Amino acid sequence: MMKKLLVSLVPVMAVSLWVASPVEAQTATGQITGTIADTSGALVTGSKIKITNTLTGLMRETSTSGRGTYSVA
Repeated sequence: MMKKLLVSLVPVMAVSLWVASPVEAQTATGQITGTIADTSGALVTGSKIKITNTLTGLMRETSTSGRGTYSVA
């Protein structure tokens, strides 16, 4: 009886441990990209962009390209 109980609990415990394992594919950083345009829709080139993480205080700066695009990682 004890052997049957143990045999049936082992797979359940294995699945429980597998499901409860932490996800390690997530990262703490990311990338932000965008395009800056004025109210008429014209692209804004050379505009300074400043992005701040309010939780960590980490700040990144960049400028828009000749196409009005920016990317911050």
